[in-house]
Amino acid sequence: MFDNRLVGTWRSDRVRTGREVAARRDIQPSRRKKLLKLFGRLTLRYTRSRCFASFGGEPGGAPYRVVAKDADGVVVVGWDSLTGAESISHI
Repeated sequence: MFDNRLVGTWRSDRVRTGREVAARRDIQPSRRKKLLKLFGRLTLRYTRSRCFASFGGEPGGAPYRVVAKDADGVVVVGWDSLTGAESISHI
């Protein structure tokens, strides 16, 4: 199974995410500041069968497979190198 909506490049948006984080009252101000340092650095590039990720210039890529899809999103299974196990993501 495949979904054309995945193909292309996505980059996290620090400004938009910052507005969302600032609106939340369940995150302490000191934690917000640390959290915001993460955004704007992640880039994901999807091909038909692989996802290439770069976080602050450190590239990496892994195969994925589409296991479900509907009008609102796509569910993919890929390999998480940090946990050493498959990971399910809803995009």
